[in-house]
Parts: sequence; C-alpha cells; structure tokens
Amino acid sequence: DAYSKAWLQYAFPIYVWVLVAVIILASRHSFRLAHCLGTNPVAVLATLFLLSYAKLLQTIINPLFFTFLDYPFNSKAVWLVDGNVSYVKGKHIPLFLTSLLALFVIFIPFTLLLLLGQWIQAQSERKCCSWIS
Repeated sequence: DAYSKAWLQYAFPIYVWVLVAVIILASRHSFRLAHCLGTNPVAVLATLFLLSYAKLLQTIINPLFFTFLDYPFNSKAVWLVDGNVSYVKGKHIPLFLTSLLALFVIFIPFTLLLLLGQWIQAQSERKCCSWIS
C-alpha cells in the first residue's frame, strides 16, 4: 500500500548519503581508494548527494499533502496519496511527524547552508562564526 511505500522512500536518500559519507571517510584514510576514485571524486559524490536531496524533498512533502472528502453531512481530511488513510490520525501520525522532523532538522538547514554557504565562509573571520574555519 501507499503507506508502506512512503516509509520505503526514505531508504534511498539515506542509503546514498551514508554511502557518500563512507566513501569520503575511506578515501581520506586510504590513498589507494582515493586513487581508484579518479581525479575529482568530490564532484561525482556531490552530484549523487544533490540528486538524493531532490528525492528526499519529494519523500518529505508527500506525507504532508491532504485533501477533503465531502459527504452530505460532514467532511473528512484524508492523505492525498491514499484516500483510505485519515490525515494525521492513526497510522499516518508517525509518517507525518517523521516528515516534519526531516523537514526542519535536515532539509531546511541543509538548504540554508547551500544558499548561504559562501556568505557564511566570508563571515567566518568574525568571532561568532569562528567554528566554520
């Protein structure tokens, strides 16, 4: 069902991010591995990272969409992906909370870091930003 598929959608970006981190850490400690990866593995790994970033955005946003089913005497909020699942009720609550957590802890800070990274590096000479350099 769509609920199980939504949980499985988190596996791909996390797998790619862990794989990229392991490759980066391993190539720092192994000259042989770094030599096997070629002259510029950072560009390839950054591309993989950003492609999985787009997939993570899609995965985070899908559980947040809802619609209303209008009946003659009442209306019911349901998850847009699967109309059989009530919105933020029952089994949808953990998926919804995981999406909110991923949005505010992973996605928004990383987006801000991508957008403001050069400005933050320029400000790193100041005392408040000394942790960057």
